[in-house]
Amino acid sequence: MGNISILMVIFPFLFFIAEASIMVDLSKISSNEYFSDMNDTEIDKYCNAHHGGRLEQDFCAKRDFEKSDQKLNKTYKRLINSCKNDKKLLSKAKKSQQAWLKYRELAGDEAYTIIGNGTMKNQYYFAAKEMLTNEREEFIRGYYFDDWTR
Repeated sequence: MGNISILMVIFPFLFFIAEASIMVDLSKISSNEYFSDMNDTEIDKYCNAHHGGRLEQDFCAKRDFEKSDQKLNKTYKRLINSCKNDKKLLSKAKKSQQAWLKYRELAGDEAYTIIGNGTMKNQYYFAAKEMLTNEREEFIRGYYFDDWTR
């Protein structure tokens, strides 16, 4: 049994605390704090080149998810505005979105858990949420507005 395995048996609560702190720390990262000397275009270029260590890659994964989420929010607002005269459709659209948001969070947690103690946990978490967010945005845009372009 390796040293880490022995430590996990003896002090399992420490690994739980360390795991939880990774997500808390990552949530505090913003482009102003982390890439203060770069503009958005430079940050995009940096992230697309996959530079940096784990923290930089975690930041880029989080940023990609946030961009997708902003796009979904715009499309969802468009949906809500287009349904405001149809109360039944409006109600179903809102309930569907609320259920989907819960699903997306659970799927992100699932991806995070799959990695176990790997260093890419945060990247998997945000990548899963980004993928589902892109799919949801495309679904709303396609079905409600017959716009299947990306």
